[in-house]
Amino acid sequence: MPDSLDFRMVDRRANDEIQRALGNAQPTLAGSDLVALVTMAEKALARMRDPSFRRWPGRLASLDWCQAYEGTLSTFVDVARSGGETLGQLLNAVGTPLIAGYATPFFQSDYALAVRGGAWADWVSTRKLTEDRTRVRLFRLIKQSSPELEVRVEVAEPCSFVSLGYLDGGILREIVARDRPALERLLSGAEQVRHGYADLNWVAPEGWLSELASIVRRHARAGAERWVEHLELLKHEAGTRHHDISIGGWYGHSSALMPVAWQRI
Repeated sequence: MPDSLDFRMVDRRANDEIQRALGNAQPTLAGSDLVALVTMAEKALARMRDPSFRRWPGRLASLDWCQAYEGTLSTFVDVARSGGETLGQLLNAVGTPLIAGYATPFFQSDYALAVRGGAWADWVSTRKLTEDRTRVRLFRLIKQSSPELEVRVEVAEPCSFVSLGYLDGGILREIVARDRPALERLLSGAEQVRHGYADLNWVAPEGWLSELASIVRRHARAGAERWVEHLELLKHEAGTRHHDISIGGWYGHSSALMPVAWQRI
């Protein structure tokens, strides 16, 4: 079982397009599946370059995930159109940026956080940090559940993302300890897909979140209410926009640090 489970909205039709094309593509532009991948990559690039596209860094560890994804897609398009010899290698790397730019309604790699404690007497927002070393330092302190830190989760509306296990105060760990079979049964009802954001990746209907919320209510300790509230917010957004849920599983990313509050931004 992963240490963290992340949920975000996903366009099932677009995700299926990517999965099908990646599964069938051959390293020659003569194949229709490769042509489809190039077309999707060009659409993803146009979207990523739109000023409204969210560029919050993933996992607080890097400031340049969006630029890196753009670079991968741009190189893929150029090499595919020129028939370059490295195309086969690029096919293995293009899935995640394609899902981010083409199959996610509005991509948000991670929450922005407001952090206070230790060297930071006042609240510092990770959205406003421009210095990578400070961001990584904060990330490491959060992973270590440093007792000197307080964290507020900055939730953008409409909501596209929630994490259970990362910054959850140990809720996922407690669920796994009390009723791991329930969580495994729930995950077995989702469709596992290739090329996600995480070590493992599934796609499930938005109604899947209702059963997850029931498990959280049943097994998690005090403090889980805010996670149920946020699961409901994501469920509402997905239902309103007729999207499914992408479920990412991460190893080694959980924290026992519970946010002190959600902060709408």
